[in-house]
Amino acid sequence: MFADSHCHLNYEGLAEDQAGVLARARAAGVEAMLNISTRRSEWDEVIAVNLTANWHLIRHMDALLRKSDAGRAVFLTSGAAANPRAYRGLYATSKAGLEALARVYADETKSTAVRVNIFNPGPTRTKMRAAVMPGEDPMTLPTPDVVAATIVPLCLPTFTETGKLYDFRAGKLMSFHPPA
Repeated sequence: MFADSHCHLNYEGLAEDQAGVLARARAAGVEAMLNISTRRSEWDEVIAVNLTANWHLIRHMDALLRKSDAGRAVFLTSGAAANPRAYRGLYATSKAGLEALARVYADETKSTAVRVNIFNPGPTRTKMRAAVMPGEDPMTLPTPDVVAATIVPLCLPTFTETGKLYDFRAGKLMSFHPPA
């Protein structure tokens, strides 16, 4: 099972040029970039897409994953979960929730053949990224194909780690540590 529910963007210039970034995002097809003071309907939609949909995937795929000799679930996150910033509160909250959900699922399945991990792709060369970061040279970013090729090994039967986060930019698997 491979789960992604949202584009992974880094809105570095949002605070300085919120109106411009929002205009470019809308031109790219994004209806709204949501902050913590968003409307209830927008909150519900983002939580439904980034968190609840993944819970449904777990709920409906768990039995099949457990029957497999090597069931694998990889969830896509964003750096926003660990590094929340202004105007990205709702997105950061939804991704932090997804990370917690995936880590709980990993812990619940650690005595089975199921392996559950989280993948953070970082900035990726997409049209949406270019729309919200127009000054960035897209050629400095990895393509979605390159990022996806890095996810594949996490899904192989030979990959036995569980409850970890693979950070594409760092190029390594990382453990979660509780706050000090």
